[in-house]
Amino acid sequence: MTLKAVFLDAGRTLVTERTSRAAMYAAAGRRRGLEVEDEFMARCMSDARRQLPRVLNGAFRYSEAWFEAFIQSIFVGRLGLAEAELPELQAELLACFSDPGQFRLYQDSRELLVELARSRLFVGILSNWSERLEELFEGLGVADLVDGFVVSSLVRAEKPEPAIFQEALDLAGVPASEALHAGDEPELDYAGARSAGLRAILVDHADACRDFVGERVTSLADLRARILQEAT
Repeated sequence: MTLKAVFLDAGRTLVTERTSRAAMYAAAGRRRGLEVEDEFMARCMSDARRQLPRVLNGAFRYSEAWFEAFIQSIFVGRLGLAEAELPELQAELLACFSDPGQFRLYQDSRELLVELARSRLFVGILSNWSERLEELFEGLGVADLVDGFVVSSLVRAEKPEPAIFQEALDLAGVPASEALHAGDEPELDYAGARSAGLRAILVDHADACRDFVGERVTSLADLRARILQEAT
């Protein structure tokens, strides 16, 4: 069937952090007198992500309320930061999710979105992210090239679950057979989309998944060509 909608992942597909999340967290801790290195912070973050439930006091994973608990568990529970310093730290770190200075577009991201916007395709961003994703895209100057955002923290479902893909299909008003999703995670993006009935393309910027069985591109220029070919 004819392709009518394209959904794109955000992080490590269209945008990437200029500084790793662990480095940002560690630097924020050091500014408050904590002796913490980036590598140890990465372990703390991994542990906290694994230990915290997906829904915490009604807050879904990656929502701001969930991240407030995530930050508290690391800095107060693990590193001994004074409770009085927590609110300012939480606000600082949460602001990073929408700060265009913390992220950059991959080469050809803008060109991809411009070309898709010129087509008759519905273009959506489908991501496991906080509520601030649309604000980030506005700051990067590409939000007006997108028809809609489906964000896990808002729809209370996350990739690879079929429910979040169905949210995207409902937003676009198309069946799964007329939609394609592209992202960088083999399980979350590619397998998740296929399980929900969509076509899928893995975006492998680093060319690290050479043994991947399925459709794969190593640049957004290649992705653009594939999508536009499908749409004609």
